[in-house]
Amino acid sequence: MPPGPGGGAPPPPSHLKTAWELRVYQLQLGYHRVPDFLKLYGEGLPDKLRVDDTGASQLVTLLYSDSGPMNKVVEVWRHESMQRSIDSRVASREAG
Repeated sequence: MPPGPGGGAPPPPSHLKTAWELRVYQLQLGYHRVPDFLKLYGEGLPDKLRVDDTGASQLVTLLYSDSGPMNKVVEVWRHESMQRSIDSRVASREAG
């Protein structure tokens, strides 16, 4: 790799700047907790995505288990950088 500005180390490749955000929600006990959560999540997701229309933050997956640990939901987001993650969070809170 060629040296960076001023002859220093080159900037990191763009894929090394990617920030992954893993969120785990442990819901209260109850048979309908996960379906209720998914319904509310689905209703709110379009607004969250609309706030950040740059594509800098993307929902990668939303998982839940129907065996093993119950009432747990896992959300994974990919952000272009930590700053984009912060910007996305601020924008969604200001809009909602």
